Amino acid sequence: MTTPAMTTSLPVAWWRRKGAATRGKDEPEAMLLWQDPDSGPQLVAAHRGQAGLTLSADAALLTKEAGAAFTEAAPTRVYSDVTYLQVDQSGPTYDQLLELLQGPAPSAALLGDLGDSAREALAPPAPAEPAPAASSPRPAVGASTVVGLDPVPLPDGRVYRPRPVADTTDVQLLRQARGLLFTRLVGLSGNGKTMLAEAAFGDDLIVVEGHGDLTVDDLVGKWVPREDGPGYRFAYGPLAVAMQQGKVLLIDDMTRAPSDTINVLMGPADDRRMLVIDALPDEPVLRAADGFHLIATYNQTGVGVRPVDEAILRRFPLQIEVTTDYGLVAALGVDPRLVQVGRRLADRSAAAVQAGRRPGWAPQTDHLLKSQKALEMGLGEQVAVSMLLAACPTPQHQPEVREVLAEVFGPFAGPLTQQELP
Repeated sequence: MTTPAMTTSLPVAWWRRKGAATRGKDEPEAMLLWQDPDSGPQLVAAHRGQAGLTLSADAALLTKEAGAAFTEAAPTRVYSDVTYLQVDQSGPTYDQLLELLQGPAPSAALLGDLGDSAREALAPPAPAEPAPAASSPRPAVGASTVVGLDPVPLPDGRVYRPRPVADTTDVQLLRQARGLLFTRLVGLSGNGKTMLAEAAFGDDLIVVEGHGDLTVDDLVGKWVPREDGPGYRFAYGPLAVAMQQGKVLLIDDMTRAPSDTINVLMGPADDRRMLVIDALPDEPVLRAADGFHLIATYNQTGVGVRPVDEAILRRFPLQIEVTTDYGLVAALGVDPRLVQVGRRLADRSAAAVQAGRRPGWAPQTDHLLKSQKALEMGLGEQVAVSMLLAACPTPQHQPEVREVLAEVFGPFAGPLTQQELP
């Protein structure tokens, strides 16, 4: 039996067991109920499997089965703003969740110590605003109309500043795509592709560096000597761990890894979400837990870059081009002259492409931040400018870079070179 369509305008009561809290026999890991306007409260799911489940409140995407188990079909969207109750040892009962749906806003005595967002999520929905007239033009989408642009702090102290993408932000888009649309982040090195994924998923992110020696065993796992005595144990690799725990696996610089290695993603990345581990022939096929997601970052040009198999591309349908935002670079405190160099070189590169020529080179975010660091260290303009020149990897583009550097900073001595002693 398939549940009726769900929308976020209806009251939803959603609870999951917190972290490593143990559950007794027949106790679920999570329960979700919603208020059907016609038939009343519906128990959508009582999940007994992987903790940390993400449920969507959009469309008819859960299939009810006999008993309390459920399977999740392919939802059209996951709302990152749907909050849930989280408790330490024992959660609310079915009857208590019904009370949340049917009664007034829940009390602290029933729910425990909850934040404001959880209280608001379970409060009765506000009356719907009247729809705008059909003739009303839709406002243009831009940074001023997109919400969610507040800086996102990272665990290591850095801060990521979300950027608009379509009618949302890059961070929100990644979160909404989780488990549904595997993602490609494409762009030149130093533009923050990995940092974007860190901002979107935090501790849920597992990162693997792509390189020429990456093997299938490095991703899936291998037999290793036991630390506590003789014999061997199987150490699961990051791909298997991400599937088991419902984590997000990012393969950085995927196009630098051997194609035979990347092909192991075929099974986990298709609709089956499954992985056969050849080293464990007696074990069942590994199936991905809810929340499992794959992200690939890569640069389409450069030394050691391999073409991406079309079958892999089909399994990563969402592509986001990550570019340098010189306005953001300026907001980060980079010297205006360095920013001007970046803008001029980027404009020249764009003009070359428009004229049918090969694109030129322009410094990326990371290049400009490092040159700014040299200025802040008191190393002087010559060092900072020479660092930008040295960042250009193609000799044919260096004369143009020298020209723009001279336009902005004035004549300079060129690359840093040791001088003869007097």
